[in-house]
Amino acid sequence: MTLEEEEGRLNQLLGAKSVSRIFRPRGQEVIIEFSDKTRLFVNSDLEDLDLSVTSEGQG
Repeated sequence: MTLEEEEGRLNQLLGAKSVSRIFRPRGQEVIIEFSDKTRLFVNSDLEDLDLSVTSEGQG
């Protein structure tokens, strides 16, 4: 997936959602939780940035 495709997908998944809270469970991880319980996980090291989105009921 190209960066442009990934950007479009994230906008589609998260564009109209309201942020409920932001927290850091670990040093290199940030979680953005939305009012509908969808979560955006951001994990980074010096070379890579990983993003993933989960919704309540997945897993």
